[in-house]
Amino acid sequence: MQLTARGCKALGVLATTAYLALASPALAYPQFQFSTGADTCVQCHFSPGGGGLINMYGRDESGSTISPGGNGAFLLGAWTPPAALSLGFDARFATAVRQQTPSTSGGDADTELLIFPMQGDLYVHAAIGRGFALYAAAGLRANAREPDDGVLGRLGSREHYLQYSWDESGHYARAGRFFPVFGVRTQDHTAMVRRYLDMSLAQEPYAIAVGRIAGQREWHAQLFAPSPTKSLGLASAYGATGYYERRNAASTYAWAAQASASVYDDDRRRATLGTVQKWWLPESRVLFLHELNVGVEQFVADEQTNAQLSMYLSATKLLLPGWMLSAVLHGWDPDVMLRANSRGAAEFNIQWFFKAHYELHFTGRAQVEGLGVDNPDYLALLQFHYYL
Repeated sequence: MQLTARGCKALGVLATTAYLALASPALAYPQFQFSTGADTCVQCHFSPGGGGLINMYGRDESGSTISPGGNGAFLLGAWTPPAALSLGFDARFATAVRQQTPSTSGGDADTELLIFPMQGDLYVHAAIGRGFALYAAAGLRANAREPDDGVLGRLGSREHYLQYSWDESGHYARAGRFFPVFGVRTQDHTAMVRRYLDMSLAQEPYAIAVGRIAGQREWHAQLFAPSPTKSLGLASAYGATGYYERRNAASTYAWAAQASASVYDDDRRRATLGTVQKWWLPESRVLFLHELNVGVEQFVADEQTNAQLSMYLSATKLLLPGWMLSAVLHGWDPDVMLRANSRGAAEFNIQWFFKAHYELHFTGRAQVEGLGVDNPDYLALLQFHYYL
């Protein structure tokens, strides 16, 4: 099938728009584990898996450890909500240049420039009784096409759940809409270990989860079902995930084992096993993150089975307070027997937390597909992030 020049450009706009609508409320900055003195994600966040609304410890860290100054409190301390209520807000704006190199010779590269707001989310965490809490994150949804119902069609809630916690034991249970605790949990939804393992933009399922975070260990288990509204036309799935993490006593190294199984509404089944490593070098202030997954995907109607691989590797130099520099390699192979279907990317990130509540984030990426190593696609993205 051949696409017209107009059609190719439209596809490029859709792909770039999907990239820019960064789903940062869902997941956190995994680079801050160990490097800021926090052993676990839940030390700074209300969510057991990290991400979303930060608690008082996280707000204190944002103005002292992460940024060189400023008041990290809600509304900069102008008003303090009641003890049982925590509020927050995230806003992101971006400008990007994307260059897509033609797959065949004789054509010019297609370059696009985009400038637009990409996130506006309000968070609420309310304690409603001994051990119980309600959590919700609601705001603008990313839409590649104009929704049929206008402005209201851009509103949605990616996360909302009821949680019960046993404080002394570290056990919890929650039910609602949220991503499973799985993988390195990077904030970038276009990372291939997220994008191709059902944790892409607005793809949070409805789920029941239990887990425990205590001492040097944590584990999480989840049963999930698809959201009634599909995200960007992606297939929905029923399934289960499991994640177990163990940290050393010095809080400089962690390893994790994980597994998932899914049954999709497009006649597919997939099982995945993986491992995660986190290694902090305090002397050089460098953090390594690594995730490797192997999977088997079966197309029931075609009686076809594919072996799959996905990986993520990053090295981050933390110059806190203020700066974070990282280099990332990630890849995805949906069928190891067909090299032409594989995808790989290399990128670097510069993040400047110049004051509590503020962040500038530059990303440069080169991505290749299959055998097209001499025809990479390039992306330069600059984000401005503000939170209350």
